[in-house]
Amino acid sequence: MEFGRRNRAEVWGVSCWIVSLEDLILSKLIWIQRIFSDQQALDIENLLEKNPEVNRAYLVKWIEKLRLKTYDLL
Repeated sequence: MEFGRRNRAEVWGVSCWIVSLEDLILSKLIWIQRIFSDQQALDIENLLEKNPEVNRAYLVKWIEKLRLKTYDLL
């Protein structure tokens, strides 16, 4: 599903695919399930703060489906 939600963007003059904001946040949440990382948690907080348009319903759906701990980041 992550590949289907990717976005086309131009980075330094090069056209490329990038992961969606929501899938990036989910990836970081998955990462910190095994080893908590202050940097990953800070990244999640910053992504949410700077992007109020994030699809929280999508995040909640996958957090529940994957049974992820959110560490009160959402």
